[in-house]
Amino acid sequence: MTLVELDPAMIRLARTYGPIEKLNGGAFEDPRVTTVTADAFNWLRDLRERFDSIIVDMPDPDDVATAKLYSVEFYGMVKRALAPGGRMVVQSGSPYFAPKSFWCIRKSIAAAGFATTPYHVDVPSFGDWGYVLAAPTEQPPPVELPADVPELRFLDDSVLQAAKTFPKDRRERDVEVNTLVHPRLVDYEDGEWKMS
Repeated sequence: MTLVELDPAMIRLARTYGPIEKLNGGAFEDPRVTTVTADAFNWLRDLRERFDSIIVDMPDPDDVATAKLYSVEFYGMVKRALAPGGRMVVQSGSPYFAPKSFWCIRKSIAAAGFATTPYHVDVPSFGDWGYVLAAPTEQPPPVELPADVPELRFLDDSVLQAAKTFPKDRRERDVEVNTLVHPRLVDYEDGEWKMS
């Protein structure tokens, strides 16, 4: 596993601050974990390695510097970094508080050549929060549990299927894609979160 983090203080905090280290179970000391201190955009630009799965969990795209991490160009570099059969999931904000932003992210991922499956769940500290599962394939990737999954306390196939259903007021919007030249997401984010 490789974790790319811009701020070295965050890695240090996760490794040394007792309550956070306890939450992560000392994961940063696991020899299978590699940490890289870098800007993810620049790191991907030079990457020659490929991954089976990529989890994109970035700060909110509320300025041009962070909106680049949600751009068609960024997702194009992620696509190049995926191994055959690989998947990407992107934390995409709130389809309740910021529906234009959420659907702009989904549309930008699709514009980079991915088939997408948007879904959302209730996160206790955030509320209705959305994600986009993506694959460089013709068909949208299924949101499902593997057959050999151990018994889980909360999650099952019916919960996953429900996560793909959006109420009428949160369904797909007519929005533009987010690019480096036209960071539309900044305007969507700014307008929606001011209204919240």
